[in-house]
Amino acid sequence: MPADKETEIIRIVVADDHDLYRIGLARYLDQEPDLTVIAHAPSAEAGLRLVRQLQPNVFLFSQDLPGTVIQEVVAGALRGRDAPSVVVLSGSLTSPATVTAGLLAGVRAYLGKSSSIAEVAGAIRAAAAGNCWLSAPVADIVFARLREAPPLERSDHAADRLSSRELEVLRLLSRGMDNAEIASALAITTSTAKNHVSNILTKLEVPSRLLAATYAIRHDLA
Repeated sequence: MPADKETEIIRIVVADDHDLYRIGLARYLDQEPDLTVIAHAPSAEAGLRLVRQLQPNVFLFSQDLPGTVIQEVVAGALRGRDAPSVVVLSGSLTSPATVTAGLLAGVRAYLGKSSSIAEVAGAIRAAAAGNCWLSAPVADIVFARLREAPPLERSDHAADRLSSRELEVLRLLSRGMDNAEIASALAITTSTAKNHVSNILTKLEVPSRLLAATYAIRHDLA
């Protein structure tokens, strides 16, 4: 599908060792009006070479690539002035330690290979915009680990700036609900839910829903 002239095209490099999956994913992503796969590679090393040569907006790679150490691949991708946003795909059961290591290394989006093309495209767009994206199974892993940790002391009192309704929205957000699900749960419009989320991010001084949810869980607000 041709892109509108006003649409900014997100340029992507894909690395995965399964030819059918990699080529098929590239073809499907190329059908999105704002996405284009400019190159793909069968290994992380080859993918990183393409990243350095082509300077894409997003580098999408499989953590299941043989010999892959996620922190090393991410560090390699983020080296340089025009570093891409990094999206990770996992075809196997992901451990909390692996997900955490990836996020701490700088991964912007993390999802399973069973995700739909719409989900992968959404993750790429979020990452390219500097936001975070976790698929529901990965979010469950992350939040479960956070809930196992002891609550933090509320040192900055940021949560005290939230209204009672915003606290309700924050609790639902920390369960992985999107705006439509929050709206349904609270019998409000999706637009109103979106406004509440925006206000929460501003008051907590965090850039993403993921960090807002993390704040809620670590401060015993969820």
